[in-house]
Amino acid sequence: MTLLWLPLHFNKRDANFTRKKRDFHGLNGDIQTIFLAGWTMKNFIRICVAIAALVCFANPVFAGAIEISPLSLKISPPGSVALLNIKPIDNQPVKIQIRVFRWVDRSNPEALEPTTDLVASPPIAVMKPLVNYAVRIIRQSNEPIEKETAYRMLIDVLPNAPLGTIAVGIAFQYSIPIYVQPSGAAKQKIDWVVERDADNIIVSATNNGTISAQFRDLKVSDGKSNIDLGVKTAVTLGPGDTQSWTKPVPKSFNAPPAQITGKLGDKPFKASAGAAQ
Repeated sequence: MTLLWLPLHFNKRDANFTRKKRDFHGLNGDIQTIFLAGWTMKNFIRICVAIAALVCFANPVFAGAIEISPLSLKISPPGSVALLNIKPIDNQPVKIQIRVFRWVDRSNPEALEPTTDLVASPPIAVMKPLVNYAVRIIRQSNEPIEKETAYRMLIDVLPNAPLGTIAVGIAFQYSIPIYVQPSGAAKQKIDWVVERDADNIIVSATNNGTISAQFRDLKVSDGKSNIDLGVKTAVTLGPGDTQSWTKPVPKSFNAPPAQITGKLGDKPFKASAGAAQ
């Protein structure tokens, strides 16, 4: 059997969609459902290639559908284990392979490096249909860390093809974030800076804390008017990370200084932003 991989990168920004469309994490190979899940042009091209291969060469064999919870994991010292629940929701066994990678750029779910920091148990399994399974993610070291470290777990759901058949297997891949928390007290400290050029305002956020922060619905105000920064889906800022947003503003917009408002996690926040030092 020939395997044609169609990675489904499932990250925190997809979680809002999942709450609206409950069958998203129960994919059954429906191409329309995949498009609705927020596939990029690169993934669209992969799907087109897959369809061409299916039409030209063989019958499709799709991977089984699974349910996954939670959508992200945390390991908090002194604990060293996190649990992920997986349930096959089709009436067929599901083959899975699980690997864990260091996540080196939180703005890019594909920016991964090999690691032995965390391991999955079991790393490979054949799961019976409609049965809940618990996968353990184990931190190998007890050494303390000063800042949160991010990883991603890739779950490959492999297609079932009868022996002796000629088929193109469509495998799905889920990507779940894992955060190992600092050994000391967790601290969120976000510093905001506002800069101006002739036509734009540049708002920058730097995470000087020890754990990640998630923002959305960001606006900047000079006390008289508000400028929407266009952050409608959650942006994750890891410890030590900086991200900037640039928006055109009228000349009458008087900043810096400025006020930044939005949501930090699920809670509204307001912060002051000064000029760059």
